[in-house]
This record gives sequence, structure tokens and C-alpha cells, in this order.
Amino acid sequence: MQHEYIYGLSNNLIVHQFCNNHSSGWPWGWGVGFPNIQLQGLPSLQINKDDGVYWRDFEGRGVEFSPTQVWKDIRIVSSVVSWYKVVWCKLSIPSHAFILWLAIHDRLIGFPDLRLKQIIEYQIPRLQSNHIQRDIEKLALAATIYFIWKERNFRHHN
Repeated sequence: MQHEYIYGLSNNLIVHQFCNNHSSGWPWGWGVGFPNIQLQGLPSLQINKDDGVYWRDFEGRGVEFSPTQVWKDIRIVSSVVSWYKVVWCKLSIPSHAFILWLAIHDRLIGFPDLRLKQIIEYQIPRLQSNHIQRDIEKLALAATIYFIWKERNFRHHN
């Protein structure tokens, strides 16, 4: 039987054997290849417990790994803004919604923003509900902003 060794360890070695053989700490010399390893203690094993994959959450607790938990920990949470349901409604056309989002954030360069900003600010409180009439108005607002922007770009670049 041929054994392969990586970093002085057999490929057949299991975690339990490693921890028993190195109870005083990580093998000597590993600090050269892995400078921060000495800061980490050896895993503490619980013999009667199954192995699992754990994630250290934003509060420092070891929790069972799941993509949902990772997303909760890494995403930036901010307050809900008043225009959210207007821009990102279920029927919105993505390109129209994106241009409306840019307009709300004053990111459309060279856009006649004063009058447009007043229109958007007036419409947002009115369009908060999810009735079909309001959804049509949301689509109309986004399409209007989109086509004004598109025409402005066409005239500017042609």
C-alpha cells in the first residue's frame, strides 16, 4: 500500500487521528507555510456527535451552514425606502425599472432633472399600493422616464 503525504500528513489520515497525534498543537513547521495557523486552536471533537459544516455568523456564533444564513450575514441591511414598490413592482420591465432607479438617485447624466424629480416625488406616495390600476401607473411612469432618457440619448449622440 503506497501512502501519499501532503504537508507531512498521509492522505488516509482522519481528523480524529490528527487531533490525537497532535494534542499539544499544530505540527512544528506549519507556521512557516501558514503564518496564522498558530492563532487557531485544534478542532475540538465530540465523539458522539456527527460531523457538520458550520458558519460563524456576524455575531460570532457557530451555526449550521446554509446559503440562506450566509446571505443574511453578508448582505447590507438598510431601511426600506419609499420608492421601492414603485421601481421594483412585480410587472416592471427591468430596463425601465433600472432607468427609473437611476433617475430617483439623480444618476442620469445630462437629464432635465428638476421637473422630472418633482414628477417622481409626486408619484411615489400615490403608487405605494399593489392594485392593478396602480401597477399600470407604475409601468407608465417607468416607461415615460425610460423613453425620455432614450430619446435624450439618441439626440445627444446622433
